[in-house]
Amino acid sequence: MPDCSPDIVLDKFVLRDKIIFGGMQLWEPNEIKYFENLSYSQLYELIDNNLIELDECQNDSPTVNEFYKFMQLHINATAHGYVVSPGRDDTRVSIEGIALASEFVDKSALSDFIELCKHADELQTQGDLYAWWD
Repeated sequence: MPDCSPDIVLDKFVLRDKIIFGGMQLWEPNEIKYFENLSYSQLYELIDNNLIELDECQNDSPTVNEFYKFMQLHINATAHGYVVSPGRDDTRVSIEGIALASEFVDKSALSDFIELCKHADELQTQGDLYAWWD
């Protein structure tokens, strides 16, 4: 049986916050904190440490795994989303969008981006690429 002692659980949240925000966060009950510019390496760390669910999605967005695969191919893409506080039953990391700066956009990146993001609630495909799901 896995060790679910409060210290182990707290260590998970501290590591999660360090990866996403650069350090430990002070959380209010029921708080949600937003993040931007989550890199491929940060997402890899979250996945590698079981701090994000691969099949998690924000409503109709792609899954974390689909975002991850896109970011593997287009290493300069960044994700944005939010973290639900450790005090809530539904504590989690959710990705609600992705971006790619124009200097990293080529035909392949644009095609892959449009395919990944075709059902986004907000979609920008000129200049910097940007997608967001409500």
